[in-house]
Amino acid sequence: MRECWLWRASGRCLVSLIVLSIFFSPVAAFSQEQASSAPSPESLLENYERQRRDMAAMMEAATVFVLVKKPRSWSNGSGFIVADGYIMTNAHVVDDLDGATVFVLNDSLPVCTAELVGRAYDPRSLGGRDFALLRFTPPSGLRLPVLSFNTDIRRMDRVSAWGYPGMITKFDRSLNDDEGDSPPPVVYTEGTVSTLVRGNRPVIIHTAAIARGNSGGPLVNRRGEVVGINTWGTTEEDEGAFVNASLLSEDMIAFLRGHGLEPRIVRPQDAGAGRPYLASAGTGGHEPDKNPQGGSSGAPSPAPGSGSASGEGSGAVDPGSRPSPNAPAVAGGSGAGGGVTGGAGGSGGAGGTGDKDPLPAESGAVTAERLPKPGVADDSSANDIRNPVVSAWEDPAISSPMARDLLHLAATGDVSAMEQVAHAYMGGTGGFPQDEGRMYYWLERAEETDSNWARGFLGILLVLDPDRHDPESGMALLRQSASEPGADGNDLGMLADFLYEGQAYGVPPDYRESLTWAQKAADAGDPRGKAVLGFHYFDGGVIEGDWDKARALAMEAIDAGNAKGKALLASLLYSGDNYAQERERVLSLARDAAEAAEPSALGLLALMYAFDETLQDNTVAERWARQGAGRADPYSNFVLGWLYFNGFVVEQNYVSAWAYLTLADMYMTDTGIAPGGPLLPRLEALVDEEGREQARLMQRNWFKEWGLEYEE
Repeated sequence: MRECWLWRASGRCLVSLIVLSIFFSPVAAFSQEQASSAPSPESLLENYERQRRDMAAMMEAATVFVLVKKPRSWSNGSGFIVADGYIMTNAHVVDDLDGATVFVLNDSLPVCTAELVGRAYDPRSLGGRDFALLRFTPPSGLRLPVLSFNTDIRRMDRVSAWGYPGMITKFDRSLNDDEGDSPPPVVYTEGTVSTLVRGNRPVIIHTAAIARGNSGGPLVNRRGEVVGINTWGTTEEDEGAFVNASLLSEDMIAFLRGHGLEPRIVRPQDAGAGRPYLASAGTGGHEPDKNPQGGSSGAPSPAPGSGSASGEGSGAVDPGSRPSPNAPAVAGGSGAGGGVTGGAGGSGGAGGTGDKDPLPAESGAVTAERLPKPGVADDSSANDIRNPVVSAWEDPAISSPMARDLLHLAATGDVSAMEQVAHAYMGGTGGFPQDEGRMYYWLERAEETDSNWARGFLGILLVLDPDRHDPESGMALLRQSASEPGADGNDLGMLADFLYEGQAYGVPPDYRESLTWAQKAADAGDPRGKAVLGFHYFDGGVIEGDWDKARALAMEAIDAGNAKGKALLASLLYSGDNYAQERERVLSLARDAAEAAEPSALGLLALMYAFDETLQDNTVAERWARQGAGRADPYSNFVLGWLYFNGFVVEQNYVSAWAYLTLADMYMTDTGIAPGGPLLPRLEALVDEEGREQARLMQRNWFKEWGLEYEE
């Protein structure tokens, strides 16, 4: 039997789930019944899930696989629909089309040929144009969604990247289809805007992971509006740092207008609906007689192998080739291109390594507009509740008489009305605009008026919302809410989870306190609380281990639709005697949990692909481990340390191995799971004191990102 392994610190399992619920909520008529009772956190999550599925369906139909077939080679990238019959992509995705045919397809669009009708390419300067416009003829009667553009992009905005990275699509059987008419699955990653870097034009630097094949795909905000086009990525192996870069939507808008298209643009006042904005198919505003052939190429293409800021060239097809162990992790798979990392576009060939640094030492970072706190005047919005000149009950954006009456009632101090107003501002429902500042204002007012619902929900948000991240205050509010008689089970379960996962939320872990709240949450019927309690029974750290109880709790959580329950059951099956027979089930559970933003599954997937001889694939293991390590998961750190120790996929680096392995060793009970036994004793003679200090510096940086103090 495998020794039980702990899941102490993992990712921000509900950062995207809860925080994004601020921005997604179904639009519904406001009723007196809604005004009389506060919404439950479960209903908010259900609302968010519905909106997330709607956005996913829109993005899956609007994001396009771009395949360039040449006589003896091929390459691919991504694109997205900007008007009926028109696709936007990167110029380097469709570079050198002599004798080539361009195909576009996705699950909604049967394979179609496309022609290049516009191109602007300036690879020699950071932020230079890298745009191409493709024209295709969709099948009769097919109406595909047209994505809208939004030029409002700020630091810490939540964004997601959509496309077809080769490191994922290379595993899809559709690519082996001789007919070439079966599209691979579109891939979604999520992150935040780190900054805007000043180049020839500002470039969006963000944390939504991209790789070769993503080039030309959309970077969208939380409503599915295009804010950038994914163009290149690079990595610093020694620091374990990644840079993902996208060009601005306003530059794309200018490019499209120069080629006869009038893209759909969402103004700030249009963005308050709280749901994905979907432009109608066929309403892209195309003017067919204006510049039908498009523009000319920008700078000449670089020589093969010479590299560019983002290049995606093409190479000879080698179906049996494997990525070099020294290839940058962000590149993944076999790919075409040169540049800093060969770009983030096509796969299927080989390209050169660029000598151009995409982030110059003197970058002159452009900081986004500050996010004012409640009660602080902000001249950027005369109607913002954070501007004290505006009365709380005088919102000119509200036209509904019922909504105005409710707002006035809240202003008189009615706590139930305050709760409902906060909820309505959160989702943009019931005649209220979506307004995060006003939502927080009314949550704080309700909490001050002793609303335990508002207190608990505000506490959760302060832990999870990256714009307002204050885990110390959030945990104090949540503990107070959870201590009240008849406390909401969701508050109890979230508190237990925060204390169990610890570093993932910027919260010092406390497993004994987590157990206390998990037991109360389970008694209250909360599925997350049941799953956390199950993990305590599973690892046996602060309570006597009992896998039968853990399994029963996992099944109850799964029956309630909880992703943490799936992660728990996958962990139990992986550690059991019958894992070989349950392998496919474990994979399915772990993938479901990971896709639902439950990071407890990330380390498990990394372990399976690293050490299961049947599944063994270090490239896939590294991908899962990178995601988990960014969320403080110890088993993800262990897998990365093992990869760096052996030089698998990544360049061999004993200092990086030491940094990851010593961090994992703090939280793991079984560090001998890798072939050859424990790794740290073998590193003792390989890493001197100077190297260990470098490793500690890496760890300090990680703890700083997690918002925690580093203890040596």
